[in-house]
Amino acid sequence: MGRVYLAFDPVIERRVALKILHPNLLRSEEGEALKERFRREARAAGRLVHPNIVTVYDFGETGESAFLAMEYVDGRSLKALLEERERFPLDQVLAWMRQLLSALGYAHRNGVVHRDIKPANLMVLEDGTLKVTDFGIAHLEGAPHLTQVGAVVGSPAYMAPEQCRGEEIDSRADLFAAGVVLYELLTGKRPFRGRDGLTVLHQILHSEPEPLSRLRPDLPPKLEGVVRKALAKRPSERFQTAEAFLKTLEEAVSAERPLRSRRWLLLIVVLVSLAGAIPWILRERSFPVPLVETGILQLQSDPAGAIVLQNGEAFLGVTPFQIELPAGSYRLVFRKFGFRPTEVVVELERGASLPVKITLLKAEPER
Repeated sequence: MGRVYLAFDPVIERRVALKILHPNLLRSEEGEALKERFRREARAAGRLVHPNIVTVYDFGETGESAFLAMEYVDGRSLKALLEERERFPLDQVLAWMRQLLSALGYAHRNGVVHRDIKPANLMVLEDGTLKVTDFGIAHLEGAPHLTQVGAVVGSPAYMAPEQCRGEEIDSRADLFAAGVVLYELLTGKRPFRGRDGLTVLHQILHSEPEPLSRLRPDLPPKLEGVVRKALAKRPSERFQTAEAFLKTLEEAVSAERPLRSRRWLLLIVVLVSLAGAIPWILRERSFPVPLVETGILQLQSDPAGAIVLQNGEAFLGVTPFQIELPAGSYRLVFRKFGFRPTEVVVELERGASLPVKITLLKAEPER
């Protein structure tokens, strides 16, 4: 609908993204409707102040053009990342979904339905922060509808069934789209695919996606039920809130982690038993059998939403979260956009539950 330019605000001395509606579009038959959509985008994003939503600074009209001044996001779209890599580690997917569902929950509580959630509208910064962009077809609670009943708006592969039928939609359509994004991040494929838009819409309305277990048998089994509920045909059978979606998703993932720990413990017990079955090896000397014992790190940051890296490289998660690790010493680096990276060294003892809370300091603005 418009072109986006990188610009510099000389008053506040910051870089901004400038989205401009081309004059030729304003002169067309749909010019007024396009300008109203532009205003709608400004109103929708302008009422939302959230770390995972792109901030709108200003809206204006100059002669035959209109513009939006927005937060400049120095990152890449999730769509571009998916084109480079078919699927992502479960912890990375969970970190992105936490941020997406946090943003959607906040928007829905403030009366905004995005209506076009898809990887192309999700930007990822270098530090892992995810930002929701493009509220151009968002619906604001209490505002008149810009589309008539029966009109279809959105991107076909990510539209809920009721959206495909042109019916009035609510926040649960956004949660359906988030479920599509989750499926795509986990499998590298969209749940509903086809040669053209009509084929895709028919699949959304009448077909079930290929089971996760067939595409990713390594994933926790309970994730299957999470995805199935998120992609339910009827809105009443889906998650009713973003918070409920996130809670169920985290429970499905965390339920599997203790099982994996027990499997490792069982393997160790088997190995120790086998060692005892061949005593002639130990006839002259006895060797201590190392037991792998773990502890739990409870990681928090103020503000929340910081990426935590082990030894500055290995991704652990996004605060707040807890993780079970072998006992030992760890160098943790907390990173969040707009704040200074913070490093801390912790000593995790066997069987301990160690709380680690870091207060992040704001980064100094570039001069």
